[in-house]
Amino acid sequence: MSVYFEPIRVALEFFPLIAAVTLVPLAVLHWRRYGRVQRIRTLLLYLFIFYCVVALFLVILPLPKPGPGYSARYAWAAHPQLRPFMFVRRLLRTVPDSTWSSLPGIISLFGRTVFLQAILNFMLLFPLGLFLRYYFRARLIAALPVIIITTMTFELLQYSALLGLYPAPYRAFDVDDIILNTAGGLVGYLAAPVASRLVPVPLPQVSPNVTVVGYARRFLALVIDLLIGGTGILAVRIIIRLTGIAPVAVPAMFESGPLRFVPAPVGWGWLIDAAVLALLFVWAPAAWYGRTPGKALVRLMIVNEKSYSPGAVALLVRYAFQLLLPIVLLRFTLGDPVFRRSLGEWVDPFAVFLLMLLASIYLLPPLLRRDRRGVHEILSGTRTISTHVAAARRRQKSPRDPDGDRNETQRGPTRSRRRGSTRGN
Repeated sequence: MSVYFEPIRVALEFFPLIAAVTLVPLAVLHWRRYGRVQRIRTLLLYLFIFYCVVALFLVILPLPKPGPGYSARYAWAAHPQLRPFMFVRRLLRTVPDSTWSSLPGIISLFGRTVFLQAILNFMLLFPLGLFLRYYFRARLIAALPVIIITTMTFELLQYSALLGLYPAPYRAFDVDDIILNTAGGLVGYLAAPVASRLVPVPLPQVSPNVTVVGYARRFLALVIDLLIGGTGILAVRIIIRLTGIAPVAVPAMFESGPLRFVPAPVGWGWLIDAAVLALLFVWAPAAWYGRTPGKALVRLMIVNEKSYSPGAVALLVRYAFQLLLPIVLLRFTLGDPVFRRSLGEWVDPFAVFLLMLLASIYLLPPLLRRDRRGVHEILSGTRTISTHVAAARRRQKSPRDPDGDRNETQRGPTRSRRRGSTRGN
């Protein structure tokens, strides 16, 4: 049995990495489609991904050790088995007739390799058929080709020695595996209604009533914007440095290239940083109906107290308190060598105090307030909402227009603002 439990153990080791890699794309997909992460559907999807990993590892593991005598050791796998239901003939030849007449005899079948392999091949694609109907809501005419293609892919992977990775197959191509896999997938498809009664799966639907945006969604939007801003700052600094407009500082990793021939840097790069961040966090949302690139990706937007698109002044106040103030404060305290030397042995306690102060200022209000607004939003009179909420509000204002969301997007910004609407899509 260790040959079957080993792939499951390896899958458990790989799955956290797979889950971490797919977490952000999956969250973005849910935020864009539904306005929130649907937890039950997400949990079931990760369960399906884990099953796919286990099924693949059961097919290809354990991997053989190539070397002298490899072809001789796996000579039996070079010839495909094309006779249907050969496993039934093998079982009948090796099992006495008395085995089928008693319960202990039937139970003893699980100790026979031929019977156990048949059961496991049947169960291999049982979850696939179950998920196709239970989670993906596929019809039989669509599910059956998926089941057949999956089992054929598994057998061809084995027969091709993992697409030529090994000099010869180490597992045999067996038509009985295809029959049992397909039968298991079909039975799983038929058993899906039972699973639906036990654990109902919520339908994928938009949630326009979610008025409070979660922390993870807002944090991801901010991280994406900061990555874009950092890339833009670096690009502008390098262009200015190479063109000779002005000598500016660039990261040390770029100094070893062509930039080493440019004159030494001076300390006015802060103007470049401020200009790029103002372009991203003030001008872009002012012109793009309250959306930065990060917020547009997860379908968020900034609005004022009346749910209109905020002006440049409100956005400037918002991001001055959100980004500029903490960056400048840290830069001219902990980031200043002269200031650090003047503190002496008190530098570490001061660093802890300053970081705790900033954390309390910026984290406590969203935790304590029901609307989850931070200091930068309270002082600027803005808040962050989902564009699904904005679209639902527009549809309520114009119920006769079933395509109001799309038509509103196509209208010019002047007319949109004159009507007092909030652009969301």
